[in-house]
Amino acid sequence: MKGFTHLVLIMKKNRLISWGLLLCAAILSLSSCTFGDDEKDIEIVDDPMVKTVQYFIVGTVFDTDTESALAGVTVKTGDTSVTTDNNGRYEIIVDTKKTYQLEFSKDNKYVKVTADATIASGAPNRSMVTLGVKMKAISEHVTIRSESASEIIVSDKGEGDHEDASTTIHVPAGASEEECSISITPYEAPQHATTTVETGTKNILVALKNVAIETSKTTEFKKELTVTVKNLASPNAYFDPGTMELWSIDEPTRAPAGWEKEETVIKWNNGNYSFNTHKLKSKYTLEIYTERQIGAENNSEYNLVNGQTELKVDNSGNANAIRDIDITVEAKTGWNFTVSPAQALTTAGVTGDDQTKMAATIKNIIETQEGGFAQIYTVTQNLKASVSGNHIMYYRNRAKFCEKTYIFDIVVQGGKNTTASVKVKAYTGSEEIYQNEQATQHSGGSI
Repeated sequence: MKGFTHLVLIMKKNRLISWGLLLCAAILSLSSCTFGDDEKDIEIVDDPMVKTVQYFIVGTVFDTDTESALAGVTVKTGDTSVTTDNNGRYEIIVDTKKTYQLEFSKDNKYVKVTADATIASGAPNRSMVTLGVKMKAISEHVTIRSESASEIIVSDKGEGDHEDASTTIHVPAGASEEECSISITPYEAPQHATTTVETGTKNILVALKNVAIETSKTTEFKKELTVTVKNLASPNAYFDPGTMELWSIDEPTRAPAGWEKEETVIKWNNGNYSFNTHKLKSKYTLEIYTERQIGAENNSEYNLVNGQTELKVDNSGNANAIRDIDITVEAKTGWNFTVSPAQALTTAGVTGDDQTKMAATIKNIIETQEGGFAQIYTVTQNLKASVSGNHIMYYRNRAKFCEKTYIFDIVVQGGKNTTASVKVKAYTGSEEIYQNEQATQHSGGSI
């Protein structure tokens, strides 16, 4: 009996030893599958995606007359200056949330324009704001002789009442006692761009036409001059001049504090609008009210990241970090019509020649509001990331966009006043989805 008991104890002891050996083997096996003897310390590094703060101000500059991209434009804000490339594109990278005033200029041959771009206080890191611009070449100067015996017409096409001119200044005979020069150039003033999207309905002032004037005469003329903006409408369909506002500034800046409302009568005649003045200011803007509706932002579209919709860097099981991983984002921006001015006017019952002129005017208004000509394009953002040992990094980038509706009140001869509703799809920035976590905190897959 003692021998049997001793045998049982030996068997139990051997079983415990076997289980112990198996457990040790499993631990050693697990260790050898993850890190080698010289790789037991996991390397932890700073991630530039977390440490680096940057925001993007981007856009395209166009030549108003040719409707093509304008290269070589200097874009300046503070001490930062960049130049547009062959596609008319520019990018300014900043690191502070605030409002930046951008100045656009080219060879003193184009009307210089300025506009604000705001990185709002609540904007997440790497937010992007788009500010597109149309620039107009300065028109040639016309010489006004002292005590001229005949009326002189200055237009954006030079001297004379050119049929295709869009702006003119009628200088009466004997209006100036001294010789002087005058030029008049229609231009688009870019609007304030911001990372914040204000949804809802709002009545806003929009520019029918902006005019830049250069003159060597700084004093008043003896006789009233007539400034006319032409072909904005037709005799049968037009905007009510009684609801218009005329603003002016006597210095070449877009600073809001410098603009003053002109207390003058705006006259309408056969699709043209005009006003009289004894003294020419540097810039004028003729504006009307329109209703703008902005819908909620949508983020259902993805921007490509390194050519795909998701970037994954799996460094699990590796103690060494992976540094300076290149991330290239192709971020969608720009805008396009979803209901064009012509389509909106057809729905409103405005057709034929009436529609042609009115559609061109509405198109220019919306181009000024949205920034440049209608187009959707991508902006390349070059980012860097680092992945610590035994970490997995996932990155996606969604494009944000919304629908905007512009509603215009139109006077139609015969008392059949109507409204035209134009719609655009506008990209408003991007939204990042980024994870860089220890492998044990993430089971794998995707985000």
